[in-house]
Amino acid sequence: MQTVLAETPVRQVIARLGFAEHELDEEAAAVRGGEPWDMIPLPSPRPAGEIYRCPDGWCSLNQLREPGGPLPSEGRCWLCDRPLRIVEA
Repeated sequence: MQTVLAETPVRQVIARLGFAEHELDEEAAAVRGGEPWDMIPLPSPRPAGEIYRCPDGWCSLNQLREPGGPLPSEGRCWLCDRPLRIVEA
């Protein structure tokens, strides 16, 4: 500690401690706990919901319905009086 505080380069001080050069290389450092990819959490599937649109494209209805949420416009196009077209969000 005193040597580093006396402005000696840190690498020189660490080299005197007996570490191998590859142990000081940050890119080659080993990851604790297994392989590096073991630390990446797996994605969990999430429900995407649905988009409700006019069946003929005449009106501008383009409404997202969250999973389990209420139907937009009660599931019917007010202009065509037909069931809305469902597209995956």
